[in-house]
Amino acid sequence: MIVDRYDYEASSALFNVFIFILCFIKYKRWINSRNVSINVGANIPFVMLAVYSIFAFSEADTYHYHRIYDEMVCYHNIIHIEPFYYWLIELLPGGYWCWRAVIWGTAVYLLKLCSNKTGVESRYFALFFVAFFFVQFSISRAALGFSVLIYSIIVCFSRERTRLRDVIILLFGFCGAIFFHKSIIIFMGVFVVSFFVKLKKKHVLISLIAFPFLYISVMNILDAYFISILGDGKLFDVANNYMNKENVRATTWGTINEFLIWTPRLMIMYLLVKRFVFSDERNPRFINVLFTSVYLLFYISCLFYGQKTSSFLCSRSFHACSFPLLIVASYYWKTNETLSKVDKNMLYLFCFSSFFTLAHLVYSWSR
Repeated sequence: MIVDRYDYEASSALFNVFIFILCFIKYKRWINSRNVSINVGANIPFVMLAVYSIFAFSEADTYHYHRIYDEMVCYHNIIHIEPFYYWLIELLPGGYWCWRAVIWGTAVYLLKLCSNKTGVESRYFALFFVAFFFVQFSISRAALGFSVLIYSIIVCFSRERTRLRDVIILLFGFCGAIFFHKSIIIFMGVFVVSFFVKLKKKHVLISLIAFPFLYISVMNILDAYFISILGDGKLFDVANNYMNKENVRATTWGTINEFLIWTPRLMIMYLLVKRFVFSDERNPRFINVLFTSVYLLFYISCLFYGQKTSSFLCSRSFHACSFPLLIVASYYWKTNETLSKVDKNMLYLFCFSSFFTLAHLVYSWSR
């Protein structure tokens, strides 16, 4: 029998607030100056990311997964998740937190390999861990699938010419990503397009001009589509939960919260487009590929913002966007010779937005 003991705990979520504040204090000096000497071990930021995400008491799905885990242990049957995670449950003897440690720990290790492969030091990753990635990475088990995918893309496009072995690794990365989280298949088309299309000025200008027309079209088409396919089943309940979540955010947090969420996102996209599209600098192939995917995923996220039946895809799309964004933003920060006030304000605002999200969550759960 499963005991109902999975209520959200504000006191436990304070652990994540503590980790966030600790990392911000430790690494914020790198926002203002590259010359500040900070004793940052190459692995420490990734260890902190692992600790934060394994013990993600500030994420509702941590408690939902705990219930699912206990039900699968009790009934020996796959519930909701992919077969791989059930196999882990049967294999590992250490309980729920050991299970999470293997999943998110493996994802963190793959991100560390990305850091090594790209030559971007961990201190630059650390800045964006605090800015937005702590929160995004710990949301769901999709972190493992996206980490596999991003690493395979970097391996495949790290050379001037792609070899057969690199293509095979990329194919394994695609299959592995879907194997670890089936919903990732929704975004595969975006990554495939990014392999063949390098984002140019004309693409950006056309996409901006077309946005209002596409937004209206998406609203009309997807409202009818979701109503027709989700009618009665469980999928409708899932979509409805996401819609309710968005409505709560809009009514309770209001315009201040929306400003804090979207302003740093728009700022970083402006800075990245300015650097990678409107400048003549030559960048590595993997950066061009990942940036194109960032732009497309962010664009899709904006298309679904505020929609009715499909608004939940806005947060899903940005979650997918956050993984290539971590690599691109870290590379941008490392290679940007002069950091402007806009750069620094963007990062500070991102950090404040993430902190505000955590603080409000602790407050709402404590009521």
